[in-house]
Amino acid sequence: FYGDEIGTLTLGAGLYSTELWLGKTIAKLMLENPQQNFEIMQRDWLKVMQMVKENRIDVGLSSIFHAAMDPAFKTELLKEVRVHFICRAGHPLDNGRDPTMDDLRRYPYVGVVMSKRQADHFGGNAGKFGEIDPQSGMLVPAFETASVAVINQIVIDTDAIGLAPEPLLKNMIAQGKIVGLGRMHTPWLLSPVGFVYLRDRPLAPITRTFIEMVRAV
Repeated sequence: FYGDEIGTLTLGAGLYSTELWLGKTIAKLMLENPQQNFEIMQRDWLKVMQMVKENRIDVGLSSIFHAAMDPAFKTELLKEVRVHFICRAGHPLDNGRDPTMDDLRRYPYVGVVMSKRQADHFGGNAGKFGEIDPQSGMLVPAFETASVAVINQIVIDTDAIGLAPEPLLKNMIAQGKIVGLGRMHTPWLLSPVGFVYLRDRPLAPITRTFIEMVRAV
């Protein structure tokens, strides 16, 4: 496919990237490239990296914190995305205060794997929140999923803690079922989101078009 305009553009997209930018981008691409086929696989950032490395996708759009340190990849930063902890309205932590790490350890986390940089804030003990992988140092959620709809429903129906970026958080809070914890002051959850692809594999023109369209969106 690389170097051709006709074929299937295969994308791997992280949780927040899909919700924030991908729908509008693909819709525009479809209108301007009616002969082009698209395949989107929504995964967490770690699996997106694996799919790129295994040549299963043309380009990934997700957190690039770890990919930027791997010489096999080339990365392009799109945006620093700030995410915040969320819980159901009426949750024991819905008290207007910033949650402490001990607060978070008392409840299961539903979402995607946290990077080692983020997991280090738990000091090796995540409690009920999840499990610290002894080899990678990453935090594996108590319930792992890359679906925003699944995360929201579990958070609404249980005492689980989720994560959401600021734009999506505003929409969910407006529904009155989900709240942002405390003052949402969680600077260590800032995530560099961007594009990742193999350094030694040139991008097809349609892939570069996709990247530029996401930036425009």
